[in-house]
Amino acid sequence: MDPRADELWLEPLGAAHAPALAWQYRSPAIAELTQLPPLRDPAHAADWIRHRLAQPVLVRALMAPHVGLVGCVELMLSDQDAFLCLWIGTDWQGRGWGQRLIALSCELAAAQGAVLVLTATLHHNATSRAAFGRCGFSELPGRARPPDQERVFLYRAPTFIDQALAWQRLVDFAARMNTGMDLVS
Repeated sequence: MDPRADELWLEPLGAAHAPALAWQYRSPAIAELTQLPPLRDPAHAADWIRHRLAQPVLVRALMAPHVGLVGCVELMLSDQDAFLCLWIGTDWQGRGWGQRLIALSCELAAAQGAVLVLTATLHHNATSRAAFGRCGFSELPGRARPPDQERVFLYRAPTFIDQALAWQRLVDFAARMNTGMDLVS
């Protein structure tokens, strides 16, 4: 069964999602693209979930009827800025569901008071860059120092915001939230 994208929803990620999380995250490409640690089995996934839920982030599972977990999003919030990290599971890639995950994540950010939504993807991840572009994100001109030098940073705001100001807000956000990203300002 292949649910339509408009039937997808977000729900808080919890321990019950660990088996599906480990299974959908099984491709080494996901760990490489998300720069998250490998989740080798449900026990590792459950440990990762516990660790993430103890952090100052909102973690949500992207769910589909009759299927269950198809992806995840993490949302860091500070003031009116949000930074999102997301992925679609191995079995569900290539269906356009990434765009729905991006849209739902932006709605979640707005509901939490965020006006500027920031994110990053790897430069060579053309699929991700295109999905963000179709969802109204624009690329920022700034770059990061190693180990994040391969990242492309993007932003989306409901009204016009100058790229230089968006970049500065990302730099400030990274410092406030202690993300570890060394951004060239």
